[in-house]
Amino acid sequence: MLTGDQILLLQDIVLRVPVADHVYAYAKKIVRCTRPAQPRRPIHQELDQLGRRPARQPESDPGGKARAILNGQFHVACEDIEAVAPSIMRHRLACNFTAQAEGITTDKVIEKLLQSIPKTEKLAAATK
Repeated sequence: MLTGDQILLLQDIVLRVPVADHVYAYAKKIVRCTRPAQPRRPIHQELDQLGRRPARQPESDPGGKARAILNGQFHVACEDIEAVAPSIMRHRLACNFTAQAEGITTDKVIEKLLQSIPKTEKLAAATK
């Protein structure tokens, strides 16, 4: 059991976990790829979201930071962002009727989106 003070301390620790520039850029790219105006968006029109709302940046979500700490890391990695992205983005995307009729779920859209960002881009961002 944790006390309220212990929980607040743990929350403070999680919020202090740093996010490197290349991880921030990776998270930003994930969010940008969901926007309809993005020219090289990997999501086809039938998979596009309805009721667009601003997507929360995965790197600003404490989930990636908490995951990093739980994995014994002192910083957030691209893999942490990738792991928490579905939880953060799932409720902000809605498949249109065509996609739903084809059995395409928001989880499948997010999975496709994450797979569309080549590992080489992550590595290139990490070396900058």
